Amino acid sequence: MLSYAEVPATPGYRLFHASWGAGGSEDALSGLLYAGKEPDLLPGHAMETLMEIWSAASTPAAGQVAQALAFLLDPMSRREPLLTDEDVAASASGEGPVTTPALETDVASGRITRTSFWWRSGREAQEVVVDVDDSGHVTVGGGRSSDRSAVPEAEGGWLP
Repeated sequence: MLSYAEVPATPGYRLFHASWGAGGSEDALSGLLYAGKEPDLLPGHAMETLMEIWSAASTPAAGQVAQALAFLLDPMSRREPLLTDEDVAASASGEGPVTTPALETDVASGRITRTSFWWRSGREAQEVVVDVDDSGHVTVGGGRSSDRSAVPEAEGGWLP
């Protein structure tokens, strides 16, 4: 199965997910498409390409950047990115802070240097941090986590 997503502030580019199989043998990949070019099937390289484009043009809002990066990092859509105030409001009584996406840029160049966002799967939320070094290479790492398994569903606990 193929699914597509438009990329904010990047005319002509599209993100894609491709999945196949079923049950225990299901697998997927994600990448970046541009008319007339070979598909970029390496999520890290696709993120570098997007960061370069966004840094040279107008940078989209932090939530749009996070949504595009989450799409690339989770081709099987097993996690839900927390992009808005409403998305993160349910975490108020959980352990650990969950915040809306953040974007850091270099003041002089306007280049994106870091973005972070939270996503959740079941009752656990995890922070994703994407750093961009001076040469444009990205490093993806985990940050903090928030486990809501002790919060009853009736009080805002996430579904398992």
